[in-house]
Amino acid sequence: MLVSVFILKGKMRGSQIVGRVMLLCGLVMFFNTSLIEIFTRLTDYIWGVIFGLGS
Repeated sequence: MLVSVFILKGKMRGSQIVGRVMLLCGLVMFFNTSLIEIFTRLTDYIWGVIFGLGS
């Protein structure tokens, strides 16, 4: 979604912005118990999270 805005010069609608905010809130709530580990240690679990978010 962000790539299309920056590279293809597309426009983000309001519903897309709301969806993105909801996605980020959901990810924060899902990973709430492991947020400290995510930001302090680089384990195989963290690499999986990074690759998952990157895709």
